[in-house]
Order: sequence, then structure tokens, then C-alpha cells
Amino acid sequence: AFRQYLAERSVRRMSMESVATLVAGATRVQRTALSLRALSRMTDGAALGEGCAAALDPEIEAFHRWYSELGRALGDGRAPPPPHERDADGRRRVLDCARRAVAEGDEGTIRPALGLLWASQHLDNLRRLEDHLVEPAEEAAS
Repeated sequence: AFRQYLAERSVRRMSMESVATLVAGATRVQRTALSLRALSRMTDGAALGEGCAAALDPEIEAFHRWYSELGRALGDGRAPPPPHERDADGRRRVLDCARRAVAEGDEGTIRPALGLLWASQHLDNLRRLEDHLVEPAEEAAS
């Protein structure tokens, strides 16, 4: 949505830094999605159990909503949404799953648990990116 917005609208009134931040943000979101897809192949939910496999689902859904709303706001010339609150409970469950897998020493669960932990780190990076995108998106709306 960022790239479409920038292609369809005049960005002369925006600073080059803001345009660059939005374009770089779109690229980071795309690369994170590719990384998460690759990690999902190594994260066998069946090996971890339902509680672990679904631990990040609410956070992923929140990101989807936030970035979709950001794209719509940019397209409509509206102010961006505020950054969403992180799901601390889901992150705690991911850490518990990783600790348990390592403590048990089962090779069949260690790799998927670490994949889930890495996915959690990617989501942390996306959450920090929200904070950086709000200001240039507000400039675009003005």
C-alpha cells in the first residue's frame, strides 16, 4: 500500500526523508513477511503443541490490521493509526515454549521452538517500525 500511495499521489509536499522512511518501511515489512514465511516452514506446530504453535497468532493479526489500516490511511490522506499495543502474554508463552523445549532436550521440538522465538523477534522489529512510520505518515496526511 505504501508503494501504491507514493506512485499514485504527488509527494512534492513531503520531505525526502519522510518519503524514504515510508519506502524503506514498506521494504522492511515485505522482507519480514518473507522471513516469517521461511521460519513457518521450520516451525512444526504439531511438535510444539497447540498452545505454543498459536502463541503469536494474536500479534500477527494485530500487525495485519495495523499495517492494513496504515495503507488505507495513506491512500485516503488520513492520519495513521497509533502503534498497537504488543501482546506480552503471547511473547511470554513463546519464551516458555522455547525454555521447555531446550530443557527437555528433544531435538524434534528445539528447532521449531527456536523458529518461533526468531519469529517473535521479527515481530518485535515490526512493532518498533510502527513508531518510525507514524510521523512520516502524518506528514503525508497533512
